[in-house]
Amino acid sequence: MVEFPNPVHPAVFRTAAIPLVPAWLAGIVLVFALADANGAASTVSGTDLVVLLAVYSLVVGLLAAVLYAREYRRSPGTIELGFDRVRGIVPGRRPTALEFEYAEILRVQDPGYFPGRLEGFLPGRRTVTWMNLTGENALRVREAWTAWTERAQTGS
Repeated sequence: MVEFPNPVHPAVFRTAAIPLVPAWLAGIVLVFALADANGAASTVSGTDLVVLLAVYSLVVGLLAAVLYAREYRRSPGTIELGFDRVRGIVPGRRPTALEFEYAEILRVQDPGYFPGRLEGFLPGRRTVTWMNLTGENALRVREAWTAWTERAQTGS
């Protein structure tokens, strides 16, 4: 197996955080618009608005953290390409291996706004899962998968 680094975590952070920024800003604008619409007749104090904004910001921050953690678990620090499979090692206190046999790969997606992605079935499971990849590694995986498919079709 040949090993390649897969520094995909900055793209994973963008994937988790950036879509929530407009939602966070829209919520802030909505809170101030509601407070302004009531004007002098408002029963909401300034302290209540600050508490509401703090809680809202905390909820959006927690959502971004949950999305990042979900994507991080599918973002190996290195990938290994073999003749019949691709394996990614997710770093951490307990490193996790994501291993896809070429026969179980559904597609390899090029990176765009989101990182590149390999989608397929893990051995013994029938649910689709994924592995985040850099652009270079998505190309490597696609080439290895294509070569495996050609070998499987010709029987060599």
